[in-house]
Amino acid sequence: MYRLKLWRVFFLTVTFLSAYPVWAASQLQQPVVASCSERSYAYVQNGVIHGLSYEVVKAVFERAKIPFQYRIMPWARVYNYGLHQENFLVACLGKTPEREGRFQWIGAVNHTRNIYFYGLTSKPIKINSLEDMKPYQIGVLRDSYYENFLIRNHFPRESIYVVSRTEQALLMLTGGRFDFLLLEEATMSIVANSLKISPDKYQKVLFAFHAEDYLAFSHNTSPALVERVRQAYQALVAEGVIQKIFVQENWLKAGDSPEQLGD
Repeated sequence: MYRLKLWRVFFLTVTFLSAYPVWAASQLQQPVVASCSERSYAYVQNGVIHGLSYEVVKAVFERAKIPFQYRIMPWARVYNYGLHQENFLVACLGKTPEREGRFQWIGAVNHTRNIYFYGLTSKPIKINSLEDMKPYQIGVLRDSYYENFLIRNHFPRESIYVVSRTEQALLMLTGGRFDFLLLEEATMSIVANSLKISPDKYQKVLFAFHAEDYLAFSHNTSPALVERVRQAYQALVAEGVIQKIFVQENWLKAGDSPEQLGD
């Protein structure tokens, strides 16, 4: 009788432990994942989401066995939600000194990228340094690491022209609303092509900085959820899966549009 009771306890313990990961996953609130509307991160084609950010997120959450909602929103809204909403993952967040302590970081979502000041080819202005750039008006995306960079380097507030969308910024540069646009290299080419504007219309004037974008949870997110996703990401890095997804970025840097890349 005593042995029978021991076997029952052992059986129930093993059953509970084997079922625990499934139970634990079911207790995690389904997170919302969001990226900005820049086509180098995520975009919708024929009703289906594509893009580097989305592919990384999909692989990580499938490995973690956690369902998620992926949304594409204007950047300022993504960033604001990432600061304040519970269980919210920003899928394209540049890691900067200003943001370091505001988020729970998971891992990189692309290779290191080059950021330049761009001007119109038809209106060349000779610039040799950041100091030379300060008297001019510069367009940047609101709440972006572009804006952070200018503020960190003491650009006058009146020289910083903030906009809500990259497409809007490029059109305003084209129309002469400001002198320069601070933007990532591949994004410039992709957005110009999406607006049916030749990238040759713009020229690099000055290198600004390198940037790397990350998956990052809000501080209001459950520690259990963050750790589960982080472990899944690290496992995929160890297997080389994340690196294979990053290879797509080389096509984007070559100036191909998402439509040219196909599915």
